[in-house]
Amino acid sequence: MIPQRTAISGSGSAAVVRLRMAALIDVNACAPPRLRAIATRLAGRPAGIIGTAAEARRAASFGVNVARSCLPPLGAMVLSGSVLRGAFGRLPSDGSLLTVGQRAHEAARLLGVSPAFGTRAAALDDALPDPIDSLPRDELRAAWGVDASERVCLLLASPAASCDARMALDIAGRTSMLGHPVVLIVHPSSPGAARAERLASAAGGAWRLAFDARVDDPELLASAADVAIAIDLRIGRGGPGATGRDSGISAFALAFARGITAMIPDGDSWGARLAARAGIPVVVASNTPAASMPDMVPAERIFDPRRPNVAAVALHTILSAASR
Repeated sequence: MIPQRTAISGSGSAAVVRLRMAALIDVNACAPPRLRAIATRLAGRPAGIIGTAAEARRAASFGVNVARSCLPPLGAMVLSGSVLRGAFGRLPSDGSLLTVGQRAHEAARLLGVSPAFGTRAAALDDALPDPIDSLPRDELRAAWGVDASERVCLLLASPAASCDARMALDIAGRTSMLGHPVVLIVHPSSPGAARAERLASAAGGAWRLAFDARVDDPELLASAADVAIAIDLRIGRGGPGATGRDSGISAFALAFARGITAMIPDGDSWGARLAARAGIPVVVASNTPAASMPDMVPAERIFDPRRPNVAAVALHTILSAASR
């Protein structure tokens, strides 16, 4: 496919030809399965990356055609209009621009472009990428230090920056106290990971966790997982325009407030859906998108994140049934 181009006049007869971006992507908001799906959707068309050079390389490693990347100064989107314009040039104004992640959505708004979809990229949620093979079970469990008496619980990181490692460890610990020793597998970049590690250390081995950056690609680890849990870090959130007021002063205030604060990316349903497709029983918090999919997650496996005992009982029930 031939990418769109836009010509920018230069001095004399010279002209600088720049690629017209088909998408803006906040890589921090994307787990590997979503990056693979985005690459398939774009089919080689150029994408702009909101993030670091390392994040741009990560997107490229999953097949995204990265044209440019831009890290907002001081992380403040609202102060980045000129920088974004210089990095990405003129964006499509026909509503075709794909934005993935809150920072990408806000970047499009700052540049005066209406994106095709909102921050949750709902239009992508109906088509998971093709299945991938799991890594060998014994190899994975040995790497995590899991013995034969222990069970493995994946903390679904979709993306890694959206889940709550501390709360997940609390639930895993309660499950262990009910009679099933659990090792929680956590992405090292998950919020609360350092605190969870300290809590596990203080528990003297009673609460166990292991770090693995591949947990945001759950099908890779499916052979070694007994159960999985999804917990969003934030509760009661809404995406851009959630109030229904998307113009005038209210829109400016919304963009300004979001632009000067660190953005926790929205979690999506993909981690739970991919785990379920790979045959892993999934327990989900009621504040996660997967909780709205009753055909995939039975009601008894959906818990209020303010009631960790309910989640522990759900995990215990699954593990007990598997042990019979």
